Amino acid sequence: MMIHNLILGSSHARYDYYESPFSVNFGFGSQDLYYSHQLYLKLNNLIPRLKNVILFFSAFSPGNCLLRNPNRRRCLLYKHFLDIPYKNNLYAMELGLAELRVDKDLVREAHVLIQSLNPAYPDLRKEEQIDINNSSIEEEVSKILKLNRKKTELPHLKALCRDSIAHGRNLYLVLSPYHKDLKSLLPPSDILFEDAFCLSKQLGTPVINLYDYEGLHEEHFHDRDHLNITGAQVAANYIDSHLE
Repeated sequence: MMIHNLILGSSHARYDYYESPFSVNFGFGSQDLYYSHQLYLKLNNLIPRLKNVILFFSAFSPGNCLLRNPNRRRCLLYKHFLDIPYKNNLYAMELGLAELRVDKDLVREAHVLIQSLNPAYPDLRKEEQIDINNSSIEEEVSKILKLNRKKTELPHLKALCRDSIAHGRNLYLVLSPYHKDLKSLLPPSDILFEDAFCLSKQLGTPVINLYDYEGLHEEHFHDRDHLNITGAQVAANYIDSHLE
C-alpha cells in the first residue's frame, strides 16, 4: 500500500486527524517542532511516494520544547527507538535523562508510535487514553499563551519548510482546533497563529485553519483541545479537501 501523506505534530496530530489508508500518522504527545523536523528527515527516504507533509501547528508550538517539558522522558523514546539525538545533549545530561531507564511504559508508548508504520494496525485511538488536563481553563490558557510568545522553536519549523520544499514535498500547516470554552479566552487566529501565517507568506506554505473551521462543533470534542473520533473524521475530510 502506497503512503502519500505524513502527519506530524503533538497529540493534536495524533487525535485530530483520522488518517486514510494512504496516510501515516507520527503525531505524538508533546512532540515539538524539533522532533517533527527530525522525524521528517528520518522518514522522507523511507516513504518513496511521499507527497504531502501535514504538520499540526498548535498554539503552544512556537515555544514548546520537549526537553524542557514535563513530559521530557519521551525524548528517550525518540533517541532509543528512532535514533534521533537530543536537541541539546549537554542539557539532557544535566537533566539526568541518560540515567533514566527505558521502562515498560516507555516501551508501550514506543509501540504505539512505531506501529504507525503499519497501515493494517487496528485504530490505536480505541486503545489509547488521552492525558486529560486537570488544570483549570485559566491555567491552561496561561500555559498556552506563555509558550505562544516564546518563539524559540520556530527555526525548526523554517528548517522543515525549506527541507520539504527542497525534496519536492507539499507541506501544509494545520492550525489545531480548540473547544469554544478555551477559544473564548484565547486571541483570534490571526494573532494566535501569526507565525504560521507569516511563514506561509514568506515561503508559500499553505495553512489549513481548523481553529476557525465552522464544521467542528461541541459534540466533536473529546476534551478542551482534542477531538473525538467523529471530530477527527470531520477534520480529516476538511484537511484532505485542501491537499493536492
